[in-house]
Amino acid sequence: MDLTTLIWLIAIGFAAATMALVAVSLWPKSAASPEAGLADAGIVFLFDGRRLIDATTRAKRLLPQKLPGADDWTRFIVEFAPRFDGLEDRLSSLPEKTLLKLEETSTSDTGMVLTAEWKDGLVRVSLEEQEETGMLPKQVERYALAAMQDELSTLRAVAERAPILTWRQRPDGTVIWANSAYMATAALVTPEGALMNWPPPVIFPDVKEASILTGASAGPSRDGKGQRLSVHDQNQKKDLWFDLVSVEEDNDLLCFACPMDNLVSAETNLSKFMQTLTKTFAHLTVGLAIFDRKRQLVMFNPALVDLSALPTEFLSKKPTLRTFLDALRDNQRVPEPKDYKSWRMQIAQLETEAADGSYEETWTLPTGQTYKVRGRPYPDGAVAFMVEDISSDISLTRQFRSEIELSQSVINALDEAVGVFSPTNTLILTNPAFATLWDMDAGEALSEISLADAIAAWRAACRVGGGIDALEESLTSHGPRRVWRGTLSLQNGTRLSCQVKPIAGGNIMITFRPKIRRPEEAAGQVTQGVFMEG
Repeated sequence: MDLTTLIWLIAIGFAAATMALVAVSLWPKSAASPEAGLADAGIVFLFDGRRLIDATTRAKRLLPQKLPGADDWTRFIVEFAPRFDGLEDRLSSLPEKTLLKLEETSTSDTGMVLTAEWKDGLVRVSLEEQEETGMLPKQVERYALAAMQDELSTLRAVAERAPILTWRQRPDGTVIWANSAYMATAALVTPEGALMNWPPPVIFPDVKEASILTGASAGPSRDGKGQRLSVHDQNQKKDLWFDLVSVEEDNDLLCFACPMDNLVSAETNLSKFMQTLTKTFAHLTVGLAIFDRKRQLVMFNPALVDLSALPTEFLSKKPTLRTFLDALRDNQRVPEPKDYKSWRMQIAQLETEAADGSYEETWTLPTGQTYKVRGRPYPDGAVAFMVEDISSDISLTRQFRSEIELSQSVINALDEAVGVFSPTNTLILTNPAFATLWDMDAGEALSEISLADAIAAWRAACRVGGGIDALEESLTSHGPRRVWRGTLSLQNGTRLSCQVKPIAGGNIMITFRPKIRRPEEAAGQVTQGVFMEG
């Protein structure tokens, strides 16, 4: 083959290739093929049943990623159902219609058109802008568009990541949009293993009865107008509590549910604690009255009703502290002051000292009763008063004091010298005869007088062998104490009849009495002492 022929063949091949490319470029693309166009720039989805088998890059970015228990078809419906009315129902009729076109019905200005095609069991969905809305007005600058896109991205992120359940529903209760928190909660309240479809299940069927705040600018209610509802968690088998508020928005309801599990738990524990306190206060014999920082009665127990002689109706009306004390004065349940001015000063002093935690007084009432009143401060400026009837204690104390004084008078009137030692061998009681005889008095001594000190004093005053050894042995011997009687001879020749006797409480009583001399004793016979069973 010569060179000229080769050049002609190359030229003919190049021309044929060029004509083929031109023919392909001029050949009309088939709109009915679901497989075509996925590599082109745009928004295109290709579904095989409920599974997404292919999508363009822009399309993949639009599908929500965090929807627990949701398949690909559900995620697609969740994203586009709010923008195209009846999307899921119309797409279900594709096998009969083959081709479907829907215009966007949302309030946005994008003017999108959704085209869906069905062929051989596959569904191809594409979204395009309408021609008349495909171009932005010239006066809209690039930075304005960027700012709007940033704001839209921020709002979407806030809605999706907010811990508050947020959703939008039709007047008939159908949920048309919901954030991730709502979908996650919906997965918890649905039976285990159930597949999440669209529209999602209605978590709060009573939302229509919730507080509806009029106006798009209205926020969550803070004055108790919201509604507290609970749903049951199927997984953890417990109730989940929410505060629900709904807002009217373009004939729909925009709803918000704030989780309140911790608050409900705290309120429940507080209620149980208050019930426990109430039951405890109800069984106290001490009257309890708690006044808040405004000095109004906020809590009292039945014992206060009995001690104050005030009717329950009066106390339930939350009287002030001064009104309460005036009522006590009228019922003769406070010490009677000399005049009203001093009474008012006493009230002011009582309130001040109670707030400082230093008020504690004993009230002797005109009725003959005796009350002990204490005032203690509480958090947040509150004051608590405790009223206790100590009339019986005072009467018993007075009786004991009278008996002690009588017993001391009897001992003091004895001619015998009497001394009592405690179980710890300390002198605790003497009479004047004992103090005169031995120069020691348990009541006036600057320090405690021990048994050893007393024995040393007795030995110094007695003659050698004058019975002091036997007395010391009886007092210091081990084992149970026994009654001992004997005679002591003093240095001055006086002879004392001595007796040691155990008494109640492990105490020891020792008595000394001058002894009359007998003829045999005058002859020098001295009795050392004898033990007797006590």
